[in-house]
Amino acid sequence: EREHRAVPLTIGVVSVSVAIAVLVAVHAPRELTALVVAMLGGLVVVLVMTRSWKVSIHTSVAAGFLGILLVVYGPWALAGTAMLAAVAWSRTVLDAHTWPQVVVGAAIGFAAAVTVFPALR
Repeated sequence: EREHRAVPLTIGVVSVSVAIAVLVAVHAPRELTALVVAMLGGLVVVLVMTRSWKVSIHTSVAAGFLGILLVVYGPWALAGTAMLAAVAWSRTVLDAHTWPQVVVGAAIGFAAAVTVFPALR
């Protein structure tokens, strides 16, 4: 239920924000901090969108992972597209999401990863 997602997602945003503060405080590697900030960016967009539409968080995370791999390892990482397709397919077969919800979730995760991560890396 879309209505039940706001509280756990808000707790997630707060938790990830605390993690970022800890990473900064302990002078964690810049790439690790950039990765977690990119995750936070995607999570915030999903939280905002969830108020009106139930996008797939699973495909958002999978596409974000693929985006990070693409930035770090280059075009070879696109072999991971099969993993993203499997996650997307599973969400629709389980009737958890429609194809548009899966595609938009993936777009959010990928966009957050390939814009935020390289900028902060």
